[in-house]
Amino acid sequence: FCYIDFASCIFRNNYSVTNATVLYHGGGYYQQYNRGSQINCLFYNNTSVNAASAIQCINSTYDPLNNANVWAAARINVVNSTFTENTGFNSKVIKVTLGDNIAIFVRNSIVYNNGSTSPFESDGFGGGVGTQNTITTNPLFIDAPNDNFRLSCNSIARDAGNNPYISPYTTDLDGLTRINN
Repeated sequence: FCYIDFASCIFRNNYSVTNATVLYHGGGYYQQYNRGSQINCLFYNNTSVNAASAIQCINSTYDPLNNANVWAAARINVVNSTFTENTGFNSKVIKVTLGDNIAIFVRNSIVYNNGSTSPFESDGFGGGVGTQNTITTNPLFIDAPNDNFRLSCNSIARDAGNNPYISPYTTDLDGLTRINN
């Protein structure tokens, strides 16, 4: 089992030729089951030449100990997070590869200005990326050119989240209460 959680983190200015900024890789002998989360995180200006720019979950199928094909399982939760100005292979931000029994859930998040109107990808093996209350249109950041990704007063992202997904992280990256009225 592998559990990797990030809360209230900023991932910025990362570069890779082969991997995403956060990579969950499992299966076979190494990891049978992955769980992880990115909660209240900001991903911006990350680049990957041959992978998704922010998060990728890869299922390895080979177990070197018994020469068997083994399918791993993974559940990755992304909540109250922002992804912007990232550059990935084919403009993908979040990707599931060899995705049988793998799921990435993106909730109450903003995925905008990453070079594609389809920032999520699954290779179609039965897993995938699911979204709920995820905004992919202009959220009206206060000053994105100067790395200020706070929301302006008239942003469509304000009051657009689903409250049950906020708990237990009820504050944003500035330490301010997420729910107002």
